[in-house]
Amino acid sequence: MPSPFDLPRPLPGDPPLTTPPPVVIPPRHSFGFFRTLLHCLIPGLLLVGSIRAQELGEADINARIIRTPASARITQTIRFTGGPGGYRYLELGLTHNSGKDLNLVRLELDFPWLHDGSRDLLVSSGGTVMNSWPSLVIDPAQAHSKPPDSGTYLMARHDGAYSLVAFLTWNTFWSKLHYEHGRVEISVDGEGRLVRAGETVKLEKLWLAAGPDWGDLLYSYADEIAREQHITLKPQPHYVGWSTWDYYGRDWTAANVLDNMRAVKALAPSTNLIQIDGGWWPARGDYMLVRDNLQPGGLKELSTRIRAAGLTAGLHFDGMRGDRVSKVAREHPEYFLHDQHGTMISELQPNNAGDRLDSTYFDFSDPGALAYTREVARNIRREWGFDYIKIDFLVHGLNEEIRRRALKNDATRKIVPHNPGLTSVERLRLALKAWREGMGADAYFVACSAPYGPVFGLVDGLRTGPDIFPNFESYRQCSEANSSAFYLQGRVVWNDADYHVVRAKEDEDGTLVKNPRKSGGNLALNEAAMWSNYVGLFGGTKLNSDNLPILRPERKKLFQEAAALPACARYVPLDFWAHGRNPKDSFQVMLGEADGELYLGLFNWTDAVREYRLGGLTPAQLKGLKLRAGAGATSVEGGVLTARVDAHHSAVLQLPAGLGYDATRRAVRVE
Repeated sequence: MPSPFDLPRPLPGDPPLTTPPPVVIPPRHSFGFFRTLLHCLIPGLLLVGSIRAQELGEADINARIIRTPASARITQTIRFTGGPGGYRYLELGLTHNSGKDLNLVRLELDFPWLHDGSRDLLVSSGGTVMNSWPSLVIDPAQAHSKPPDSGTYLMARHDGAYSLVAFLTWNTFWSKLHYEHGRVEISVDGEGRLVRAGETVKLEKLWLAAGPDWGDLLYSYADEIAREQHITLKPQPHYVGWSTWDYYGRDWTAANVLDNMRAVKALAPSTNLIQIDGGWWPARGDYMLVRDNLQPGGLKELSTRIRAAGLTAGLHFDGMRGDRVSKVAREHPEYFLHDQHGTMISELQPNNAGDRLDSTYFDFSDPGALAYTREVARNIRREWGFDYIKIDFLVHGLNEEIRRRALKNDATRKIVPHNPGLTSVERLRLALKAWREGMGADAYFVACSAPYGPVFGLVDGLRTGPDIFPNFESYRQCSEANSSAFYLQGRVVWNDADYHVVRAKEDEDGTLVKNPRKSGGNLALNEAAMWSNYVGLFGGTKLNSDNLPILRPERKKLFQEAAALPACARYVPLDFWAHGRNPKDSFQVMLGEADGELYLGLFNWTDAVREYRLGGLTPAQLKGLKLRAGAGATSVEGGVLTARVDAHHSAVLQLPAGLGYDATRRAVRVE
């Protein structure tokens, strides 16, 4: 006999389906609105945070659905199921039972997660977009703390244990988790999605878990994502090389590329990649064309020169946007999003040269736009010869971002895609699949400026650090974002912290991009060394992006040292709960594993000398410890490692052979 939890039923609070009433929508407050929508008590359900499901009453679980027309009849399907290790999954579906189509505007659901009296409560909100939405650790007891929200997970440290609620899918709706006053709210942006009469729409799947070890919990979460998304990653890449962007911006020449290619090969024998970044197109969106000063051979000739040198050729383009003046926008305006008045949606955006470009947004619900972008990827790979493809600005495919940037959150203007039955998440995933089909399964596909969840399972690499600039504050911010995404590394994607840049003003000339933030100014050598050590161990792809022919020898040496460090297949910030309070509060004690060896990275981002004491290992386990890079005074006494590191300096320690990664990360205590 079917479980009652698998059967559709009217939303509690609605009258019988024969007489649909208008829905009155009050102003939105935190929690406690529209009670009695969901009743999902299951005897013996696992801990959901510190609240057992059998403790929940009908008045504890709330939801509201905003749709037009408000009288449209909807039934719901709620399903809690169990999984390995005692975990639980929550799935929710909505079926439209009216005779006419409806538009789904928004859905909100909330439930108890933690007791108000939880001890030692901290909440970690998982990173969601590399540059604008990093992971943060929040202390809810602090009056100034902003309640945490996330598009991936919320994890609480409380009462000597850890609890986690997280998304496993990002197939249809842009959804968020929010924590406040002991409750979790799930908000779903319906985007006005058209729901046909009789159609059932699934919301995103949730994973609920608890355990004694936070690292195990997040690694298990990554494994659950990989299982749900059927992810089989390529082997760990070991890319080393150079890229155009950070020094030249869009103003590079073919000669710049070839000069730096020769310089990086001489500097680092392991060099195997040259990546060309933005600016190769005549106008953004015209990705089948190249700008005039790259003719006659174009990118194909440049790729041929790179490959002839024994290197992989890489190429970048902006996946979600074009320019109003582009050939493709003029000839095919239907490829781009419009508002309800038929006006093409655009945004005036400055570029590095100080020009203001009228940026448009691709509508990948249009079959022609989808075919075009598939052919772009095919041409880049098969005709031009680029095997490493980096597609950027993917977050600009989300309606939320378009509304904020281009429409300035003007509620009177609506985004009207070619197919109103697709959300922006669905449009983005269609584009990702088209790019993968075009470039082929064997290309290396990097997602940049991407909303994390929707790209999982469709890409190989993920930019997890924000755009780098040659200064100490940027290094600190990039390391915080990349380190907090540790659990994804090697399980869901291969993380990428961004470029290796170490220049100061003495390493610059007139070809530096006209952007004040791109000047290294008075960047100290020891600060540049910190970023070199971080990128060398935990940064993923190691691409320098300075002007190597004029970079001073001591700065060139930093890239040599970064290239020589082993890229860690796994890593974790051992001081996870002590930092991450803001984007520049980076972690200082990192453990990583590369080729079976363990490395400790100590990064003193503070302005004073720091002494780190690490306990939990035996004297025998610490015997043979050696300094691999950087500078620091270390001593071992009674199984406690003490390391003294100067302000704005780092030290990389290689641990003795034979130590296991998981056993070590669980054992080490950081003071």
